Amino acid sequence: MTIPRMVSNRRRCVFGHQSEQLFRIPEVVRGKILVDHRLYVPSDARCCTKHLKKGDWVQLAPSELRSYSPTQIEDMVDILRKRGNRPPFLDFEFIEEVDDEVVREWTGLNRVQFQDLFLSVPSLSGERRPKTALGLWLEKSRTGETDGRLASLVSLPRSTFERVMGRAREALTAEFVPRHLRIGVGITREIVRAHQTTVVTELFCDIDKKAVVLDGTYVYIQKSSNDAFQRSSYSGHKHRSLLKPFMVVSLDGHIIDALGPFQANVNDATIARNMGRNC
Repeated sequence: MTIPRMVSNRRRCVFGHQSEQLFRIPEVVRGKILVDHRLYVPSDARCCTKHLKKGDWVQLAPSELRSYSPTQIEDMVDILRKRGNRPPFLDFEFIEEVDDEVVREWTGLNRVQFQDLFLSVPSLSGERRPKTALGLWLEKSRTGETDGRLASLVSLPRSTFERVMGRAREALTAEFVPRHLRIGVGITREIVRAHQTTVVTELFCDIDKKAVVLDGTYVYIQKSSNDAFQRSSYSGHKHRSLLKPFMVVSLDGHIIDALGPFQANVNDATIARNMGRNC
């Protein structure tokens, strides 16, 4: 067979380096290596953390042609069959191997944006599968699907899915949000000035004053079995159960702050007055 095969060694990285931490190479990655580089990586081959994250598989170069066992030939055929028949697959730990359109469809971000967001939340690196935690949170925010359905897509128990997603939410709240929301913290006067439109400046403001838009929006929720919460979350205007995040945005749509969520039976004027007293 003219397709080279990497050596099967559970104690050594496929790149030939010694390492204390070696991991099994995911099948989706082995499939990409096989198709893109005409190189077969056995299922029991291992890779260190450094090379697994770097993903520079073009540097793999076996020193000699090796024979194949029947099991390895069967494994290679299975990889190709699954790769041809499977639906779009999301493995967030190897996001660079997933089609960009698939990533955008499920998370609302492309691969580069996903990586930038991940790097802005360094505390997630302590998780066992850090990119998966972020990806699951983005999936939930993007699609609004039930936890059970999303958990089944990534072959996780629902309880594990919710715990991992919760950690991502906490990390984003602690590290990402403060850098990008709230005047005086993540938003400076210079940023607000940069997003001021010429028309609004001419009509409503002088050079030292800035205009912003305050408005409530809606997040629809299921009817609650808790009677008190159901009464406070039911909107007589929309005739649905909902919560109201209150947005502060510049005139070109740049988000300055997001407050709440507030109860459905609290109007925008009341929220704005409370903001004026507390800010």
